[in-house]
Amino acid sequence: MESERITIQQTALRLLDMNRVVILCHRSPDGDTLGSGYALCRALQSLGRQARVACSDPVPAKLTYLAAGVPEEDFPEEHVISVDIADEALFGSGLEPFRGRVELAIDHHAGHRCFAGELCLDSGSASACEIVYEILLAMGVPMTPEIASCLYTGTATDTGCFKYTNVTPHTHRVAAALIEAGCDFKTINKVMFDTKSMAVIGLERAALNGLSLYRNGAIAVITVTREMMAQGGLCEGDLDGIAALPRKIEGVEAGVTIKERSENEYKVSLRTSELLDASDICARFGGGGHARAAGCSFDCPPALFLDKLLAALNEALDSAAAEHPEELHMKKWSVS
Repeated sequence: MESERITIQQTALRLLDMNRVVILCHRSPDGDTLGSGYALCRALQSLGRQARVACSDPVPAKLTYLAAGVPEEDFPEEHVISVDIADEALFGSGLEPFRGRVELAIDHHAGHRCFAGELCLDSGSASACEIVYEILLAMGVPMTPEIASCLYTGTATDTGCFKYTNVTPHTHRVAAALIEAGCDFKTINKVMFDTKSMAVIGLERAALNGLSLYRNGAIAVITVTREMMAQGGLCEGDLDGIAALPRKIEGVEAGVTIKERSENEYKVSLRTSELLDASDICARFGGGGHARAAGCSFDCPPALFLDKLLAALNEALDSAAAEHPEELHMKKWSVS
């Protein structure tokens, strides 16, 4: 289906006219989808509307503060909107009843697959929270410290604490405004970026012990199994930062993290340098995301899928080497 594209101002007017709203977040929720969802929920409730956030998976322990103090309202929904969801496939089993019922989607993914009646999309925004921030301003909602903390969380996490290439001057201006509004940025940054449980550290160690390198070190692959998560009492939501690990290795252009979700379901997180388009590569396997960070899923033996993914990555590296021969001639991987 094709969604009708609407502006920030039009989106604000739609929301001001809504009551009994369910706000959908994607499965394996991160700081951006939950930050957007709870900021919008708090805003609507502050205007006297009934609103609640719905997600297939539990809120990760380190993100529970986003929902603190938000009444869990039960009501027959009249309106269904989504935040930071690029595809209905990301709903998860718990949101299946809402398929085909979303009337408004708010998103920042360039590869958004239209599923809502109306779409407020800005692929130039570093996070969905940036867009929600502008919407709340247009709605005239007071920027409370609680709402600001929700929005700062998504802004910070989707930019890797403002160091990813998706950061723009506007991103910093939004963050500054949220700090001025009283968001608890010091605690948020510590919890999100400077604190890990021993269980997470143990899992990361186990994953790195199984690290595999390909193409003379240009491609790094780690795997996280259900057994590894069970040993630490962890769920997928506890592993938000693990996808960045393989890309941090010097010389790696493509970092691949394979997570076992169930017996026959695996999730791939791909992080790339500026030489490769992660979204384009994952789109070949039914996924998508951003240029430097994207993902996809598969349900075949991991070795079989990895062969296909490595072929796609090698093809992309070959193209990069052909397009920039003078710049890359010293790279060990620049010749297959």
